[in-house]
Parts: sequence; C-alpha cells; structure tokens
Amino acid sequence: RDAEDKHKLITRTEAKEEYLLKDCDLDKREPVLRFILKKNPHNSRWGDMKLYLKLQV
Repeated sequence: RDAEDKHKLITRTEAKEEYLLKDCDLDKREPVLRFILKKNPHNSRWGDMKLYLKLQV
C-alpha cells in the first residue's frame, strides 16, 4: 500500500481539531480543498463525512 501515508484521509472535524482551523479556513481558502463525501459509519442519519487529503490540509 502507501508506506509514506501520501494519501491518508482526514475528516473535517479531525482537521479542525488537529490544526485549529475554522470552517472558513477549509471552505474559502485558495486553492480550494477538494474532498470526498462518504456516509457516516457511526449513524447513517447523521450528515455525510467530508474526507480531505491530509497532505493538503
């Protein structure tokens, strides 16, 4: 697999907590951060998870 963790994914919440970011930092920065939407594995009724590439965050 990816030994160097180049493609490690991080959730929006984890990124905000680990790097002390705000929503505007993730939404309105240039260049725009791309993300993958996945169903929440903890509860399908909750909102979808936004997964970002950790290297870009």
